[in-house]
Amino acid sequence: MILGRPYLLDGSRLIIHRASASEYLPFEEHHYLSGHAVGTRCFLSTHHGELTAWISLIWQVGSGGWRVHRLVVLPEHRHQGIAQLLVTWIAEQHTEPVSIRTRNAAFVEALIAAEEDWRASRHGTHPTAADSRTGKGSTVAATAVYRPDPSHRCEVCRVTFRSARKHSRYCSGRCRTAAYRDRRAA
Repeated sequence: MILGRPYLLDGSRLIIHRASASEYLPFEEHHYLSGHAVGTRCFLSTHHGELTAWISLIWQVGSGGWRVHRLVVLPEHRHQGIAQLLVTWIAEQHTEPVSIRTRNAAFVEALIAAEEDWRASRHGTHPTAADSRTGKGSTVAATAVYRPDPSHRCEVCRVTFRSARKHSRYCSGRCRTAAYRDRRAA
């Protein structure tokens, strides 16, 4: 069942839907973890009505932001840039920071290179589930955090201001009203 309205991304190429956790089943066999966590925000993407990818976010209590919990692109749709588009779009929709931690360091580097609001947070090693029992070996992990630059320039008075919203255009209600009146007069 699709929840909410579909979101169009990159023209007609990819449509993102808000989803329920029960819709994860087609993606489960393509992810190394089984099951799904309660309390996640879930989205799926389609291309011409065909499922392409799944992403879910979980709230990080200590950091005050969201973390990508599951990201799955079906095998027939991989290497087309869908994961990068999906992760960046999801991050842009949230005012809180969004982070992703993955063993795929190249993916994190691609995010940072393509979008200036992604920043490397950590690059190092952490034990894998199997390694924590044996104490041997580790896996390289890369973490990126999406934090848009909070400074904007008001389109009316040209004052620089800070806002949590990425696409803020006006510094105050007065400037927003002035811009509206100018548009109506034109």
